[in-house]
Amino acid sequence: MGIKDRSTEAQERERTLIVTQERACVEYAESYGMLVEECIRDTASGFTLDRPGIERVRQLLRQGVVDVVVAYAVDRLSREQNQTGVLFYEVEQAGARLEFVTEKSEDDPTGRFILRTRAYIAEVEREKIAERTMRGKLERARAGKLPQGTGKGCY
Repeated sequence: MGIKDRSTEAQERERTLIVTQERACVEYAESYGMLVEECIRDTASGFTLDRPGIERVRQLLRQGVVDVVVAYAVDRLSREQNQTGVLFYEVEQAGARLEFVTEKSEDDPTGRFILRTRAYIAEVEREKIAERTMRGKLERARAGKLPQGTGKGCY
């Protein structure tokens, strides 16, 4: 019986998650008769707008070549409510629509409020994950184990 690298397992789960989310977005778009011109994915944290994928989306919006941006969920777009607000604004300024596979809402003040509330919840969840992760790393260090838990050394 071999030993599996937990970080490799986590990376594989993440790749699978991204692929299934992308497939759901394409199926959503096609089910509404949309023509999918480009699939853009990010693997970087949703905590920042400094990501190649989201920058590509913003570039296409500025060029005015996007009618609809489909994302799997609000927290896949961003996990920081102010950045989500910026993205909502940029989509609106481009005359485009933002639609989510898992979250239906009307394009009216109430619907936008609900989406912004979900963005706030995503930010709070990101902060909780960060706190739990740091607490776990600290406990591993106290127990004499490597804090990152990958079996590799710290440098």
